[in-house]
Amino acid sequence: MKKLNLADDSGEIDASSSSNVRQKRLLIILVVVLIIGGGVFAAQQFLFKEKGPALVPMRPPMTAIPPSPPASPAPSVTPSETVPPSPTAPPVSAPALAPPSPKAEQITELPKPSKPPLQPSAEDRKTLPTHGYTLQVLSCVEEKNARESLQRLNAEGFSPEIIKTKATLTKRSLYLGDFSSPEEAASLDARLKEDGISAVLHMAGEGRYSYLISSYFTLSEAIDASHELEKKGYPVRIRETTAQTSVYQVRMGHFANRGQAAEPIQRLRDLGYSPVVVRE
Repeated sequence: MKKLNLADDSGEIDASSSSNVRQKRLLIILVVVLIIGGGVFAAQQFLFKEKGPALVPMRPPMTAIPPSPPASPAPSVTPSETVPPSPTAPPVSAPALAPPSPKAEQITELPKPSKPPLQPSAEDRKTLPTHGYTLQVLSCVEEKNARESLQRLNAEGFSPEIIKTKATLTKRSLYLGDFSSPEEAASLDARLKEDGISAVLHMAGEGRYSYLISSYFTLSEAIDASHELEKKGYPVRIRETTAQTSVYQVRMGHFANRGQAAEPIQRLRDLGYSPVVVRE
């Protein structure tokens, strides 16, 4: 019978057991290292990791605003010059309030009183008698003369009016020559035309003929015209006749009696007129 060598078997068993123990220890160490490394990695990832900047939403690009033009330099001002304020921004200064004075009175220049018109208003006529008096400043045959006097009286503060009416007037006519026939009077035609005198052959009566030169309603005008013809060598005569003709009378004022017209009569005489009081 063969003997077992127990010594050798035990030695082999001890060596194999020792090797297994070392492998388990290495495995345990490796696992521990892995666990520790994983913990450190996890800690770095979740506990000690720095937070990045918050994400800001993207905005659309903004349009560039053009730069404003540079302001013009202010002009230099010397002490002797005065720069007027800009019209767009006038300086505003607070008005100085003066304490009211109890004795202060507002003084206004009153207009100078003008001469009162002599022509009464419609309201005044209601209180005056129906048949009163008025002033007739003048009476003339030609309307233009009446218009000229009307304008002059208006300028003096009066209120005149023109009334057209009929009147029987004395007419002064200038006649030239005494001829028995038109043929005999024709001998004077050439001379009258040469001197520029307008004349009309007129039958004076009883077969007698004369040249009618002109007619006037005032004696002074007729005399002046006759003197001018006599200077040219024409013997003229003045013949007076009455005629119904249109006249233009300049009147003004309405008075209850003649005494009320005394003051305007004097004013008109100072202006060179010869007014008369007439019944309306």
